[in-house]
Amino acid sequence: MTTANTKRTPAAAHRTWRARATRLALCAGVVAAIDCGVALAAGASIGALPALLGVWGTLALLVLPLSGPAQATFGALRVSERLRAGLAAVRGGTDTDSAPAAARLVGWVVAIGLWLGGGLGLLTGFIDAFNTPVLIAAAFMGAQLALIAVAGFVGFGVAHAIRRRGRLTLRRAAAAMLIVGLAGLGVLYATVLKRVPSAGLGPTLAAIAAPLTLWASRRIAGHRAAIGLLLAAPLLAGVALQDAQSRYAVARQAPTAREVVLPLITASDFDRDGVPSLPDLRDCAPFDPDVHPFAADLPGDGIDQNCDGADGGPAARTLVPMPGKLPRTPADIILITVDSLRADHLSIYGYGRPTTPELERLAADAAIFERAWAVDSGTGPSLWSLMAGTAPFEARLNPSRGWPPRFARGQLSLANRLVRAGYRAEAILCGRVFRRVSGIRQGMTSYIELCGADPGALGARITERARQRLERHRKLRGRRGGTAPNFLWVHYYDPHTPYIEHDGIQLPGEDELPDRVRRYDEEIAYTDRQLGELIDHIRAQPGEPWIFLTADHGENFGSHGTAPHARSLYRPVTHVPLLVWGPGVVPRRIEAPVSLVDLHPTMLELARRDPGPSASGRSLLSVLQGGQPDMQRLIYQENSFARPKRHTRAVVGQRYHLITDLTVGHSELYDLEADFDEQHDIYGTGVPDQARLEAALRGFMTLSRIPPAYAR
Repeated sequence: MTTANTKRTPAAAHRTWRARATRLALCAGVVAAIDCGVALAAGASIGALPALLGVWGTLALLVLPLSGPAQATFGALRVSERLRAGLAAVRGGTDTDSAPAAARLVGWVVAIGLWLGGGLGLLTGFIDAFNTPVLIAAAFMGAQLALIAVAGFVGFGVAHAIRRRGRLTLRRAAAAMLIVGLAGLGVLYATVLKRVPSAGLGPTLAAIAAPLTLWASRRIAGHRAAIGLLLAAPLLAGVALQDAQSRYAVARQAPTAREVVLPLITASDFDRDGVPSLPDLRDCAPFDPDVHPFAADLPGDGIDQNCDGADGGPAARTLVPMPGKLPRTPADIILITVDSLRADHLSIYGYGRPTTPELERLAADAAIFERAWAVDSGTGPSLWSLMAGTAPFEARLNPSRGWPPRFARGQLSLANRLVRAGYRAEAILCGRVFRRVSGIRQGMTSYIELCGADPGALGARITERARQRLERHRKLRGRRGGTAPNFLWVHYYDPHTPYIEHDGIQLPGEDELPDRVRRYDEEIAYTDRQLGELIDHIRAQPGEPWIFLTADHGENFGSHGTAPHARSLYRPVTHVPLLVWGPGVVPRRIEAPVSLVDLHPTMLELARRDPGPSASGRSLLSVLQGGQPDMQRLIYQENSFARPKRHTRAVVGQRYHLITDLTVGHSELYDLEADFDEQHDIYGTGVPDQARLEAALRGFMTLSRIPPAYAR
């Protein structure tokens, strides 16, 4: 009796490793090709392919030592044998033998179909309902527990019913499930999948292609060069990612690779100053938060704080005062903000559909700013900036208290300052972001978040409550022969997702637009009716109140990827409307660029209070009274709340918009006169203003510093 020697020889082991390396290299190449194809469709160049091959080759190299244990586990589970047995049963099973198997097959297919289809439906619903990835993930995971239970119960019931009848063969069941599955995929695409952002296409294809490639190459003999290619992959990735365009393509436009690369880049920000050290070593002091390319470089101290090789740097910005004629007494001030309202979808700003007839009716005696810009594309930072009168990270924040953050000690809000001037400061707001105690609501005398979790027609509630407050204030003033001036802030939420249908709202040209855009325009038209009603009521009040109407940010409909607002600083998400009514306002359209934070010093001047030093805001009072606007004004923007995490800064003037991604080290420049939709990046093409804008942006970043808690 002989015993078989199961121990492999060194040569056999080498062949096995060579085969595994070859299969993983092929898999990496397929996934890199898929990523490159999606990135090319998003505007990347073919030069991104070497970087993607390097990234996925490096990941394959890291997986190679784990491939042996994984293959052994897969073999122990006898997955392949069970699949082959099932296929054999489909080909040759008898009616009697295959009936229980047919019942099980149908039950499993029904259960899995319900689970997948229901899961995708829930996911798209949560994407519409929530704007925070953590909330989406938490709600989705919680719903999955209930969905699995329901799907399992239905699948078991179907299998039990089929088993009792005993008439279905496995072959017929397999054919029927194939037909039903294909039909289900068609229905799923028509109702759910086409609403899922296209960025999910790459990871989905990669998740399908990777195991198929491994399976198809299971009998491959392997090549000696495979291990060498995998060993060279880290070097290829390191060299290719030194190029800013390739780095941007991998970390932004390649949907699967960015989930791997971007967390690694952000993790290399060891000192949490917002500038990663890898892969291009931009941070010359990776463990010193006071030294990075955008730090203020103090001349004469012998320290190169901004990594430019010299002692001294660009001068910080200075405020240019624009004094206006102050009112004799503090004026009533009404601030109306609308969530997610992009200026180029309002007919008063030239949009082709009649979305804002009420504002057009009221515009005859209003000052209309054509180039008003939000300083961020998210509700929280945009509005706390307005309240602070600065860019988001120029304000002093206390980031340890949750989101949105509270202001740090000594940071006064607009409400604080107005209350000190004798005002009553009231807020009637709609939106989840307003529920937490934060810098946005600091100093308010009265504060109401009215909408809760109800996604219904919210505007009517806001309008009615605002009317009640105004009427109460009018009665108090009449009874007492005078009372404290009033600051009232009203925030409408309806143009934010989720969109709902409104009775009596129907705009022409609906068949020519994507469904999401059509529904968005209808929400604007609904909100316009509410605004017209509220503004008419305000202007019917005694006295001459000042009314400011604007938005926290705009919205993205696919012109710059599939991410919603709060993820970038492109024009569609930061160009907002700004209309002002008030005594002495000269009705006209003003082309000069202005910022939402300008409302802070403007309102303080109307309250006859000194705005004090402000890094970003500039009073618009003189411009509203007919003064000359500053056509050379530069507006600064910043965003650090995208997911995956990245830090973006921008400066926009009358003509050009410069956007710099600090995390990836990539800049874009757009000509707003020739390319208002920002589709053609002209950075590095010799535009004379590029150097001036870059110097100005560096100066801005010396005043703005990301708190460590938000750096990564």
